[in-house]
This record gives sequence, C-alpha cells and structure tokens, in this order.
Amino acid sequence: MKKKLINPSIRKNILSMENSIFDAIKKINSLKRKILLITKNNKLIGTITDGDLRKSFFLKSHKIKLKDITNKKPKVIKNGIRNFNNGDMFKINYVPVIDRKNNLIDLKNINTNKNVKFKNHIVILAGGAGKRLYPYTKKIPKPMLRIKNKPNLETLIKNIRKFGFENITISLFHKNKYFKKKLKDKRIAFYTEKKPLGTAGSLRTIKYKNELPVIAINADLISDLNLKHLMFFHNSNESDLTVSVKDRSFEIPFATIDIKNNKIFNLEEKPKKHFFFNAGIYMINQKLIKRLIRNNERIDMTDLIHRALKKKLKIIPFYHHEKWIDYGTIKEYLKVK
Repeated sequence: MKKKLINPSIRKNILSMENSIFDAIKKINSLKRKILLITKNNKLIGTITDGDLRKSFFLKSHKIKLKDITNKKPKVIKNGIRNFNNGDMFKINYVPVIDRKNNLIDLKNINTNKNVKFKNHIVILAGGAGKRLYPYTKKIPKPMLRIKNKPNLETLIKNIRKFGFENITISLFHKNKYFKKKLKDKRIAFYTEKKPLGTAGSLRTIKYKNELPVIAINADLISDLNLKHLMFFHNSNESDLTVSVKDRSFEIPFATIDIKNNKIFNLEEKPKKHFFFNAGIYMINQKLIKRLIRNNERIDMTDLIHRALKKKLKIIPFYHHEKWIDYGTIKEYLKVK
C-alpha cells in the first residue's frame, strides 16, 4: 500500500520535543489553528493545545519542558477510526490524523461548520454606577462610554457574537433605562435587578434556556479574547468555576526586610513581586450557581469564589494573554478614549 504523505499545510504546526516552552508559546500565538503537533521522525508523540500552554504560565516556565505539558494520548483519527465523540467538539477544535504506524498525515477541524452557534448563556454584568469615572458617568453609564467613537458595550457584544455565542443577557440596575433605549438589538435579553445584587447575585435569578455553563463578563472590559478558548478550557478541565486571570510585576524601590521573632532574617534589594489578578471573565457551572447563591441575594463575584473555595469545588485559573484593558479610572479611560 502506498504511504500517505503529510499535508504540507500542517508543517507549521509541528514542533520537536527538543524545543523550549517559549518556542511553543511563540509558535502557537502565530497559528490560526491553535494546536501544536509534537513529532519525532514524522511519528506523532502528542499534542499541545492553547489550554495546555495557558496552564504552563502558572508553572516555573524556566524549569518545565515540553514533555511536561504534552498530551501523549490525544484525540486522533487513526487509520480512519476516531477515538472521540460529538461531545468533544465543545472541548477541542482540531485532531491529528495518523496512519496505523502513528505517522502524521493531516490535521482535521472537528468544528467544520464555520457558523456553529454555542448555546451557553453569556451574562454581561452592567449594573454598576461607575463612580470612579464621574463626571463622565453622570449621564452615561460606564459600559456605554465611547471608545473609538463607539459605545464599548456594543463592541463587546459584537466580539461575543463573532465567536459563535448568541444567548446574551445584560444584567442591569443603574441607569437601566438608558441601556434599553440605546441598545436597539432585539436579540439581546435584559435582566433588571429590583435591588443591587452585586457582581454575582443576578446569576441566580436570571432564567436560562438550558443547563450549560454560563460565561459572565464585566461590561467595562476591552478584550479580544476568543470565548471559545475559555469554553474549551473549562470543559476539558471539568472545572466548576473558571476564572480568567492576568499577571503583573511590581518593583519595590527599596530594600525589603523580613522579620521573625523580632529578628531580621533576610534582606532583599529592590525585589520584584509578581501577582496574578482577576480579569473579570468567568465560566461557571449552573449547579454551582444554584448551590452557592440564594435568590435575590446581594453577592459579589469575589465572595462567590470564596464560597466555592470553602466547599472545595474545582476552581481553575485561565491565563488571559490576549489584549485586556479595564477602563475603571479616569486616567485609563482617557488613555483608551
């Protein structure tokens, strides 16, 4: 039987196990199809997905190697037979095609319908008063402030739809009539709180059409995150609650001193402190919402996360390396405006 040749279009997805984690990050960020095919002598060893690399950001990246994050038992089509089912389309986008001897042949998109629509509900949290941006928010609610001559909320909704999510609900309280008057899109559902419910309370009282995990997004964010990546990450990790996070380093301009039992035991000159912070995008199982939030309870997302931690539920960080801006201060707003 004539040996099948590898499809030339997937060569840019191929990486060797000898490459570094930084090589993998650089390569996958340049790819349209976000999967790396780890091979040796054209035989498939495993795969590294966008989600695998996001998890690597929380490890000591100067110490880990590709073998530490490579999935050596990936979903594949081997000799025409697939080892995955239709439910996997909500966890992964692409699967390698190999022959009976594990030789790599091709890469198949299992989400072949470009117009596929995901039924997960998207809740945009837009009920806040935006006090830190006063006087800009005296008449206009913060999510409707113009960025590049367009209300930011309109841009956010457009991006959500671009990635295949149609079930969009905007949770409102402050200046709710303004939103309803200005947003003419009849496909959008509005939920108006009778009293302020914090950043998480409305998730319990909104009526959903299905029981799929819910994506909640702060309305005052500017981001180009593809929500499909968040969904695949949440589903493949079987997470109860996934929290999008960013990181930032701060250099302290003084020498810091560590003290214990009234004695100095360490001194560090101008140390850099590294922090992960909440980026305001979440994916939450509805069972968790019903279990941890009471009807009409005022609760913020941080309190919900604390409750989930106490219950020892599975809470997973999702590293957000895409563009992200929170224009929560006048300084930030003027910079992006």
